[in-house]
Amino acid sequence: MVFDVSKRKRAPEAMRRSESARVLIDALPDAVMVHRDERLVYVNARLLDQLGYPSAELLLGRPLRDIIHPDDSDKVLRRLEQMRLTGKPVPVSEERFLRRNGEVVTLEVAKVPLIFDEEPAVVAIGRDVSERRHAEQRFRTAVESAPSGMVMSDESGEIVLVNRAIEAMFGYTAHELVGQPIEILVPTRVRSLHPELRAGFFAAPGVRAMGAGRELYGRHKDGSEIPVEIGLNPIQNSEGTFVLCSVVDVSERKRAESALAMADRMTAVGTLAAGVAHGINNPLAYVKGNLLFAQAEIGDLLDTERAARPGPATLGRLAEVRKALGEAEEGANRVRDLVTDLLTFSRHREEPHATAQLTAVLESVLQMTANEIRHRANLAKSYEAVPAVVGEASRLAHVFTNLIVNAAQSIPEGEAECNEIRVATWTDSEGWAIVEIRDTGCGIAPDLQARIFEPFFTTKPIGSGTGLGLSIAHGIVSALGGGIDFKSELGKGTAFRVRLPAWHGERGVAPAGACGHAGRMRLLLVDDDPLVLRAMRRQLEREHDVLAATSGQECLALLRHGEKFDAILCDLMMPVITGMQLYDAMAEEFPRDAERMVFVTGGAFTERAQQFLERVPNPRVAKPIDADALRTALAALTSTS
Repeated sequence: MVFDVSKRKRAPEAMRRSESARVLIDALPDAVMVHRDERLVYVNARLLDQLGYPSAELLLGRPLRDIIHPDDSDKVLRRLEQMRLTGKPVPVSEERFLRRNGEVVTLEVAKVPLIFDEEPAVVAIGRDVSERRHAEQRFRTAVESAPSGMVMSDESGEIVLVNRAIEAMFGYTAHELVGQPIEILVPTRVRSLHPELRAGFFAAPGVRAMGAGRELYGRHKDGSEIPVEIGLNPIQNSEGTFVLCSVVDVSERKRAESALAMADRMTAVGTLAAGVAHGINNPLAYVKGNLLFAQAEIGDLLDTERAARPGPATLGRLAEVRKALGEAEEGANRVRDLVTDLLTFSRHREEPHATAQLTAVLESVLQMTANEIRHRANLAKSYEAVPAVVGEASRLAHVFTNLIVNAAQSIPEGEAECNEIRVATWTDSEGWAIVEIRDTGCGIAPDLQARIFEPFFTTKPIGSGTGLGLSIAHGIVSALGGGIDFKSELGKGTAFRVRLPAWHGERGVAPAGACGHAGRMRLLLVDDDPLVLRAMRRQLEREHDVLAATSGQECLALLRHGEKFDAILCDLMMPVITGMQLYDAMAEEFPRDAERMVFVTGGAFTERAQQFLERVPNPRVAKPIDADALRTALAALTSTS
């Protein structure tokens, strides 16, 4: 009888190898199970701990399905079949397992075929990734809830994560962005440069700001560019190196900075305009005054010559001289109107007791904005009678300038014959003054109309508008007790309507443009410029008895000698003793005469002068003196005396 004892001889060796494998498996920090024919034949202590079993006997011999999550069973069996057919390990994958208490734990599992206890089996080595998944979820939650835009991409530039702020900022959904190259968010004009910059970052990753010292822009889904600030933060994990970009939309800050810069420029321009206006108004005062005087004298000469029956040549020459003087006066009036417009736009404070004639304000604004309008639209005006309104002309001019410029800019250049801007005024049933500015421009989209008066909101490109114009206009009109509203239809145009309360005379000052006559009066003119004095004297002597003083000291001397005047016309800004100081001195010594002062201004108001004019109730007239304005001021004096 022959016995084959080779197998028996190999058994101790196999047992030793099996015991060695068990020792090695038990020493692993990961969960390990060995299964054959889809039944568990070995588990280590780490797996028992992961699944919550106190002893191996509770698992050995049980089907693998008992500890696999039902939703993952088919996937696990397919991977086992693939390994049986190929005889090779399958790639690592995540699999969900059921703990003894029913909880789910996720393991990252590697499976390898091997001989266990001298028979084919499969060893599965699992690493718990639940905590990593929790950490990833916490990371995603933090990214999602961040107020700044967050976008993460890998080294190849592929986007792997975005938050809601990025969706809102760039107009894409997360589904549209994930998997796309990061360059989708880079402006087309610089897109080709970005891969090299990205490679430079990954070559030396570190926390830093992107584009230090440069203005950066992102590209919106609609193709527009968004000014942004970007911070770069490298993220490293088992999958490689990523970059997390923090993106902040700085559009509103840019607009605010632009608005502040514009305010500074406007302040400088206003100061310059006021200085220029004052420099022009003084010589203009005697140019216009002398022209008026010469016209009046020529008129008298013509009347005298006609009575003396001279030849037609003489009358013709005198008439031509009178015509030439009239044309010169018209030129002076145009210069005066231009200076008035400059002053209107240089003032930033509301004058007390101010009233305005809307037609005059609108005409001034239309002159200033004529160049903006003429290439875009025909201008139509429809002025019905409106009352004088409460409000400073310069502030109202700001409102109407903004509305008219906006109307013009809503119409493309070069289509003037096809478009119209209509400016209309009327009085409503409650006696309020109405100004309507209507255009045939592009209109305002319905979804933007609710925000049109918000500060810094604009539909214009960055750099083309501050977004403050309509907000300021709304604030000015509201402060006057009025209202501003609009109607707009996309593609057809917009109509803005301003409603202002009428002036009812309760402020004690006649509105601009009202005209009265005070009768013949005894006037004292006080001005340090002799040419201005002579011109004013010639202009006024036809209707009044006039004396002149070249300084505040001379004025006080006349009053101390007992001279009496119905009114004192005094320049506001003079050397040695200003008109303000003269008023204060007279208020102490000659209070009745101080009340009869009319201040003549060339337009340059210092802060102190502005405060003074707010403090005193006296009338004021501007150089060059308009006869009707002066009559109104003098009539106001006589009505209060």
